[in-house]
Amino acid sequence: MYDLHYKNKVFNGVRIGELSLAGKTQEQTKVLVQAKTDKLADQGIEFYFKDKSYLLEPIISAGESSGLAYELWQFEPASIADELYHLGRSGSWWQNTKARINLFIFGSSGSSPF
Repeated sequence: MYDLHYKNKVFNGVRIGELSLAGKTQEQTKVLVQAKTDKLADQGIEFYFKDKSYLLEPIISAGESSGLAYELWQFEPASIADELYHLGRSGSWWQNTKARINLFIFGSSGSSPF
């Protein structure tokens, strides 16, 4: 019954941060991952260290006049979405069953950086 309910859909417990992907198709997952990665590329990643806020942007520039820039990160939304969809599907029957139980109980965000 569980397999039938999640046929061609992401299993319960799969998340990107606070966003649940449970029950989403692979295409819906790709759209949501793309939106999340676009937001990170536009806004950067804010983190805190010793009560101080820092903003890490995806591209660091040495100044507009120099023309030098370095890309710190780049996401591959289709690859991330594919990995999230295949959680609980990529191993043997026993491995998949254990993965699905873990997803249901503990949840997972795969190895994506969100």
